[in-house]
Amino acid sequence: AAGRLLECPSKLLVTKTGQLTSATLHAEKQALDYEAFLAERVSAAPQHFPECSRADCLVVVGMETELTPTQRRGLQMANSRRQKFRIAGFDWLQHRARALSTP
Repeated sequence: AAGRLLECPSKLLVTKTGQLTSATLHAEKQALDYEAFLAERVSAAPQHFPECSRADCLVVVGMETELTPTQRRGLQMANSRRQKFRIAGFDWLQHRARALSTP
């Protein structure tokens, strides 16, 4: 479905060799397509809202705690090459949500 940026937790995030899986790459393309769609429709927003910028993207696939050291390095390298874009696992998202909601 268009705009679907979350994949199922049982899908692999990174291959054994440290490459992003096809499910992750597919979700990444969906996120970038949706971000481009939004950017086209709000092109006048910066005129009215000077702090407005292009949207950040988050792709959530699989679980990070199940990654081997090689897979973890692959994910870290993939994320380090992206700006305003993060690829993460459901467990990372859960940890982040808890951290933000704890006073």
